[in-house]
Amino acid sequence: MQDNPYIQEALKVLPVGGFRSTIGQFWNAVVDDLRNKIIFRGIHLFNQEINIGRNIETYEDFQNYVNDDQLIEGAYKIGVIGWEAWKILKQAKETRHIFSGHPKSSEPSPIKVLAMIDDCVKYVLNDEYPVRIIDINEYLENLRTENFDRNEVAVENAIGDLPEKYKIELVNRLFTAYIHPDSPTSLRSNIEFVAPILWQSLPKTTKIQTVRRIDKEYPKGNSVTTKRAFKFTSVVDGTRYISASARKYLLTPVVKKLKESLDNWSIESKCIRKLVPFSDVIPADIQKAAMIRIHIRTNENIDFKRAFFLLAK
Repeated sequence: MQDNPYIQEALKVLPVGGFRSTIGQFWNAVVDDLRNKIIFRGIHLFNQEINIGRNIETYEDFQNYVNDDQLIEGAYKIGVIGWEAWKILKQAKETRHIFSGHPKSSEPSPIKVLAMIDDCVKYVLNDEYPVRIIDINEYLENLRTENFDRNEVAVENAIGDLPEKYKIELVNRLFTAYIHPDSPTSLRSNIEFVAPILWQSLPKTTKIQTVRRIDKEYPKGNSVTTKRAFKFTSVVDGTRYISASARKYLLTPVVKKLKESLDNWSIESKCIRKLVPFSDVIPADIQKAAMIRIHIRTNENIDFKRAFFLLAK
């Protein structure tokens, strides 16, 4: 930014007391920097967040159609600036509006000017360019191909810096694509690679919301989508968020088969292995039924989870 013409102009007039001009030039530098960072970050995200009445595609479009308030708001919503910068820049904009936009206002003091410069430098001008954001539609199309780059660092860079609302959209679209009956094997395989990485950065509320979509699937009676919904939850390690009704739907047939398979060791072992991942969250009524069989096998009155792991061995 040292070569920025607005900064150079400000540094020329500041030593001779051109305080109004300095404030205006530093604000122009901030606006210029924010426009370029938004374009780099992903202008498609800006268009989704801020309704200008038309798509913004070029730097000149920002000059012609986007005011300062819309620019700050859009930069914040797509992750170019943080919450603190969002607040401070609103104050800086007002400082510019009062002292540079209205010549009849009082003369700004050197402290006021230096505070304005400090805010501009700290929150915008001194920040590196943000990580470029993926287009979710394009990313999902790439997931469908066998040429998708299954590199953990590449995936983390692609999705780790997404604003939260886009992470929520992405995980739900991954879930929808994964359980679709016509989804190809390559797509589901790539989702199994990407989803656990995305899952780590999601808030708990989003994890619960995503997993509870199972409750809308199994009543439909489609065994393929239901099975895949539970599989997705297992892939991302989200079984703890499965609702009681969904757990009962999934585990009751397994426990029933366990009870019916007296001394059939191979079937018992398969049933136990299916139950072990849910040992912490199995409904009480199903636990009671399963414990009857576990006591027969072990001849011990041990706790439920410990018995499961002993039998699973």
